Amino acid sequence: NKPHIPLKTLRDKHFLSVKTGYSKMKITKTIDKSELNEGALDDNGFNLDVGLGYKYNKNIFMTANIARTKLDIIEFTDFYTSINGQYTKSSYKPYIGTIVGYSEIVYVYDLIKDTTSKKSKGGNFFVGVQAGINKKLKEKLNLVMQYQLLKYDHKSNINRNNDNLKHKWQNNLMMGV
Repeated sequence: NKPHIPLKTLRDKHFLSVKTGYSKMKITKTIDKSELNEGALDDNGFNLDVGLGYKYNKNIFMTANIARTKLDIIEFTDFYTSINGQYTKSSYKPYIGTIVGYSEIVYVYDLIKDTTSKKSKGGNFFVGVQAGINKKLKEKLNLVMQYQLLKYDHKSNINRNNDNLKHKWQNNLMMGV
């Protein structure tokens, strides 16, 4: 006999989350600001995060997410997983977790003035941490408030003098269901 897991049990363990919020970046540069296009140093924007989750038990859950952050002329698309520990003895369920993923950065326009190139992109692995609170609204609906700190290593060499622009950290404050 094969072990049988009822379909209802599988459905109860999986969930979908959709969150949106505000992002703030930490950017360093080795080039004079006057040489950059407007928006190249934009360090804040909005994000959208969609995830599929699995409740391992009442205190541990895992997610696989895709997140999009849009700045003025730069866009980030992050693919990541998280593992989280949750305190469940309250109607507000705080959690903390670790994140590992891959991030793509796309420059919608060139960073430097007086160039003809348009779109360029790159990618890198990243790590992070998150903390949040789940509040049950209905049987199958939770309100989620979450903070993330992501450590990037996006380095863009932007001219022949080896000047660069680095996106090092991203702070996200999000809310969703």
